[in-house]
Amino acid sequence: MSSIVVSLLFSAVVALVAGQTTCPESWTNYGTSCYAFYKTKASFIDAASLCASFGSYLAEIETDGENKHVQAYMKLQNTDVTDGVWLGGNDIRAEGLWVWDKSEKSIEYFDWDSSQPDDTGRTQNCMSLWKHFDYKWADHYCSQKLAFLCEQAAT
Repeated sequence: MSSIVVSLLFSAVVALVAGQTTCPESWTNYGTSCYAFYKTKASFIDAASLCASFGSYLAEIETDGENKHVQAYMKLQNTDVTDGVWLGGNDIRAEGLWVWDKSEKSIEYFDWDSSQPDDTGRTQNCMSLWKHFDYKWADHYCSQKLAFLCEQAAT
């Protein structure tokens, strides 16, 4: 059994024991949250609006365990090698001050690729996750159209 499958099974068992087991069909569960990957490409703002229309928000990854679960989940998706996926972080209001879009909390946990954030042209202000960075994070142009990862509370 692959380590990815074992990781997702472990997350499911932890969720079951914690009593947090209900997520919409095709969403994955970790702790008190559910996640869904959408291949539709949208700008950061449009992706956030699409997540909101599903009753969710762009994923806010706050712990190493949560990050490992999301990485394992994304490895199971059929994503293009060069394409990134929007997460819910940005530094739009103040350069270098990364906050979560929905909660507006300062981000304390990061999993940047070693070359990131590089803020190319001082205009890369939105957080993304990239397969070609081994599912590490990068800053990216907010207007670029990428797939996205939504999160919502498990019930």
